[in-house]
Order: sequence, then structure tokens, then C-alpha cells
Amino acid sequence: AHCAGFQLSFHVPDLSMLEGALDALDHVVASTTEACRRPRLEHCPLCPPFLLTRLSGAGAVVVPQPNLLFSWGTAHRHPADWILPLNALMRAGIAVAFGSDSPLTSSSPFAAIRTAVTRRLADGAVLAPGEGITPAQAIGLYTAGPAFAGFEEDLKGAIAPGLLADLAVLDRDPLALPADEMAETEVAATILDGRVVWQRGS
Repeated sequence: AHCAGFQLSFHVPDLSMLEGALDALDHVVASTTEACRRPRLEHCPLCPPFLLTRLSGAGAVVVPQPNLLFSWGTAHRHPADWILPLNALMRAGIAVAFGSDSPLTSSSPFAAIRTAVTRRLADGAVLAPGEGITPAQAIGLYTAGPAFAGFEEDLKGAIAPGLLADLAVLDRDPLALPADEMAETEVAATILDGRVVWQRGS
């Protein structure tokens, strides 16, 4: 797949699969002169500190789902700071792009942003709060992050001249809310190619 020019994507639900994916990427790098095309690691709920350097060197994009952390964060029998270590990933220069894994979890990006910021789980526990990120960073991982993961950073992922006019209008400013209230944010309108294609109440 790599030699044919495809972007590689690995299903990485646990630590053993992460190690296997990194081994596979090491093999690709050693056996070809072609650089990897932003290989994706889907889920990647666990990343211990001793794998951060390998992960960074692989040039991979980690695609986690904070709503999974909210629902099942305490199910992992690993050190808390290994579980969705967003701060550690970003400090290591690793690209991150959020997703939802719906319908297994809520499709709401705002619930996921709340969890990424607060690290608060469904039972009220706060897991490794030092791995929480800022609201602005979390919003970026739902916008610019996926655009980069899909090689579309020159088309979308931000509101800027020259980019697609595809955006959601929110009913409140999530950056002005207490972190625990972010999940209450709702979409008021959807704009596609500069046209309003949906509006709440219409």
C-alpha cells in the first residue's frame, strides 16, 4: 500500500497494537526510500513515555476519540498518564486529529472537547489532569488536525482567506464557557461553500 502511494492507517486499540504499528512503520522506512504519507493511528488510547520518541520519528498522525476516554477511561489497567496523553503527544511534536467513533460514543465534538480539557470521566473522576489541553488546542484538534490528517490543510481546517467557506455557527462561544459546560454548546447553523444549508428552527 505504501509503495503504491497510499496513506497507511492502523487500527490501534491497545498498547500491543501500537507497538505492532510502529514496528510496521520501521519496516517500511527501512525497506523503501519513499517517505511515509502521514500514517494514521486510529484510537491510540495508550502511549507510554518510552514510545513517544518512536511515534514522533514515524511522522504518524494520532487519531484519538476523547469521548472514549469519558466512557471507559478507568477500564485501562495502566498508569493514568499513559491514557490519552494529549499534552505529552503535542509536546513531542506528534500530529493529533480528533474523531468521535460514533455511534459507539457520542458524536458531539463539544463533549469531546470538554473531556480533552478537563479529563473528567463519566463517573466524575479526573484522570491525569496534567494531560489536559486548552480549549483552543482542543478545537484545533477537531478542525486543523483532521484537515492535516487528510492532506487538506490548504483547503480547510480554519476560517481564513482562500480556504473553503465550510463552517458551523455555534449558539455560544465555547472559549468563554467554564470547561465543564462546553458540552452544552450546540450548532445554530451550518454553512457549506458559503451558503447556509441548515439553520436551527428553520
